[in-house]
Amino acid sequence: MRYFTVFALLLGVLVSAGWTSALAENKVSANLCIEYSGTFIWDEPNPDIQNMRVRFSSINYGLQGQITASGTVYYNINGELSSSETRVEIDRNTLRFEMWEKSDNNPDFVSDGSHVGKIAADLSQVNAVWTTRSNGETGKLKLKALDACLAQ
Repeated sequence: MRYFTVFALLLGVLVSAGWTSALAENKVSANLCIEYSGTFIWDEPNPDIQNMRVRFSSINYGLQGQITASGTVYYNINGELSSSETRVEIDRNTLRFEMWEKSDNNPDFVSDGSHVGKIAADLSQVNAVWTTRSNGETGKLKLKALDACLAQ
């Protein structure tokens, strides 16, 4: 009975100190959002803004803080729509983010490389740089979780 009383008092102190609200604020950090939107821009030679949306169909959480996800990236480049398969790996300990893409239906799609960068601790934003392995061309990726995901 004494332990229960001590536990109840400790719980009351934690609740009044705002501990539960801190947990609620970190709800997003527990899970990767299903959908992100943003832009990709090549550094050279074609600086057109590529609007994109990433939708994950599979998300797996590892025991050591790794997250792997796969899904589809949808592009809108000057009104031209395309899509590609994507795979993402995230290390929650270092916030390292890497994303690969593959398109079987577009022969001009560049998939010889990956986006490498950081994801925010709450998993709401990504800033990464694409580097093409064969020629070293680079571009910048910026993604944000959709508001609907953040509101959950």
